[in-house]
This record gives sequence, structure tokens and C-alpha cells, in this order.
Amino acid sequence: MIRHTAPRRLPALFLGAALLTVPVMGAVMGAGMAPAAAASASAAAVSGLAPDVVYGMPHVEAVLSDALSRVITVGRLQMELDSRAVELRAPQGAGGLAVENLYYSPVQGRFAAEIVVTGSQVRLPVSGRAFGVVQIPVLSRRVIPGDVIGPGDIDWQDVRADQTPATPRPPMRS
Repeated sequence: MIRHTAPRRLPALFLGAALLTVPVMGAVMGAGMAPAAAASASAAAVSGLAPDVVYGMPHVEAVLSDALSRVITVGRLQMELDSRAVELRAPQGAGGLAVENLYYSPVQGRFAAEIVVTGSQVRLPVSGRAFGVVQIPVLSRRVIPGDVIGPGDIDWQDVRADQTPATPRPPMRS
């Protein structure tokens, strides 16, 4: 049974990379036909329409963390985007993602940037928080003067790099 309706687009995974949307004409899928098979069959039937490339959150986070790691050089980079619904659609054949107009405030730990698909006019403004994280030793139990501190008494805790002392403290006197 074939219905003639307006063309629509279905997502299809392209070699584990960016998500593609392929045009699907108004044909109804057969009972045993998988959606991915129907999408690729319909894409093959439709000539001249190239699928769109869809870049999602993992792609945006990867390019942003690369750009921010050049600015935040102390510790391991930790980043939180203000919006979790991040998606860029670009025409097939457009280039990869790039970061432009990156602004970072180390005092506030905030950033703003534009994610751009090179070779196209597709832009997405993003913002969020980013900071370096270091591990510091902390006591795992309460100690009193005279206690001997052993390896089992020390745990490592993640702390923002800007909240740790810049210079080591002098050793404690007993």
C-alpha cells in the first residue's frame, strides 16, 4: 500500500559518526522492513536530495573541550553546558565543527562561544561553566594530636583548581 503524503525525514546512523537524516517519500514501510532499511531504500530511490548531517551533544562537547583546554591549563577540564538540547544540522559535504568567538571568564568560570559548521552558514551559540579540576589528598578519618597517619588514612578528592592554594603551605610543626 502506498500513500502519497508530503516528504519527511528519518534519522539514520552513518558509520558511527554524525547522525544523518535521509528523505523518505510517502511510502508505507512493509511489515517486516526495519526503519533503517526503509530509510536507505527510500534514500536510494530519491535522487538529487543529499541527506543532512546532524551533530549532537557528543560532537559539540568534543570540539568545545578541545578549545577550552587551550584556555584552562591547570588540572583536568570539567565542562557543563547551560543547555542539554544541542543539535546542529548541516548539508551533506559541509566541513566539520569549529569553535569561534570563544570568551572565558576565569573569575566566574563561565564561557560563551559559537559552534560553526565549516563551509556553511550553520552556527549555534553555546554557553556554560568550565573549570580545571585537580585531586588533593584529604584525611579519611578524624585524627587527634599524636595519631600516626598511614596510607589508609588518606583519600583523594576532586577540587576545582582555582579553589586550591597557589603555593604549597609550609609543613605543620608538631
